[in-house]
Amino acid sequence: MFVAELPDKFLRGPNEDNEKQQISQDLARNFKYKPSACTPLFLSIYNLRDAGAVIHTHSQNAVLATVIWEDKLEFKINHMEQIKAIPKLELNPETGKIEKVGSLQNYDTMVIPIVDNTPQEEDLTDTLRETLNKYPGATAVLVRRHGIHVWGENIWKAKIYNEAIDYLLELAIKMHQNGIPLIKE
Repeated sequence: MFVAELPDKFLRGPNEDNEKQQISQDLARNFKYKPSACTPLFLSIYNLRDAGAVIHTHSQNAVLATVIWEDKLEFKINHMEQIKAIPKLELNPETGKIEKVGSLQNYDTMVIPIVDNTPQEEDLTDTLRETLNKYPGATAVLVRRHGIHVWGENIWKAKIYNEAIDYLLELAIKMHQNGIPLIKE
């Protein structure tokens, strides 16, 4: 898992001891540490979503969902209680910004766009930006056969959204295995 939280000006990732290391911009400027290949992706999310934090994981549920629904460009599920943990986002026409206007309801359809992976993570930047513009209500983007990016107002909200989405992905996989449709009409 890699976490980037912009307000503190720190990037966090697991080190060799599997503990979080903090790399300040000053250290990065001295070239003691190589910035994450995801940095352009994180910055795109911060700029286009006014996010306070981004979480990128290689969750098995996220990866498997993109393989199961290989022919899909979106992951969709509705009528599940955990959907209520996901924010409802809308474009404010006056400010041009995406704003939280509440939470999705359990009967709502949660939609997460799926983008194809690239050999280098930074090569996803343009596709990610296009996807963010196309899906103003999205709180996450799945990267096929790779993982997921989830964002929120702060690290705690991003963590809640990430855990809820991972739960829903796991549930969807089990529903698929049992022939249960993800969308209830």
